[in-house]
Amino acid sequence: MQERCEFFEQCGLFHNSMFLNSGLAASIRISFCQGCKQNCARYQVTKKIGSEYLTSSLLPFMKEKAEQIICEYTY
Repeated sequence: MQERCEFFEQCGLFHNSMFLNSGLAASIRISFCQGCKQNCARYQVTKKIGSEYLTSSLLPFMKEKAEQIICEYTY
């Protein structure tokens, strides 16, 4: 079993009741939070430029959107 993402407790995604009740939460947690965190768009943004640049609409599988956010705020 892989180690859980170090940003899991602070991730706003898992403090959103609409998301938790959507049915996506369990599969995302297994695939990204406890799986390959490096593939998580939220992890990438947090690691490269900081969690203050995360949007509530950014889901873990939105890698292109994460790249746009990173490019926009990287100087």
